[in-house]
Amino acid sequence: MDTLGETPDTLRDLSVSLNKVGQQENALGRREAAYQLYQESLKIRRRLLDTLGETPDTLHDLCVSLYLVAELESTLEQNSSAKKYYKECLKLLERLDISCPENEQYKNTITEIEKKLSQL
Repeated sequence: MDTLGETPDTLRDLSVSLNKVGQQENALGRREAAYQLYQESLKIRRRLLDTLGETPDTLHDLCVSLYLVAELESTLEQNSSAKKYYKECLKLLERLDISCPENEQYKNTITEIEKKLSQL
């Protein structure tokens, strides 16, 4: 990243990569490594939201990271923490659903998270 510098695009690409590697670590049962990668991605996504403001893309990207952390917390039976991340994700998704009503993915994910919250 030294060559390109810290641009919004390079930071977003880095956060996407961190999530993908985290998913691989999680699939291999290396939960702590996955958690660290997801948290690093989440920090970058929060930073991008602060820098770029609330756009559908920045909110969506933050939701992805929140969801991944929540899922891992839930798997580890850290229900209180999982709820916190799911709720934050849910609030953002509800705002996205209002601003982008044509996107069915938001509605589906809202329903999924509400179900997960009711089971925690």
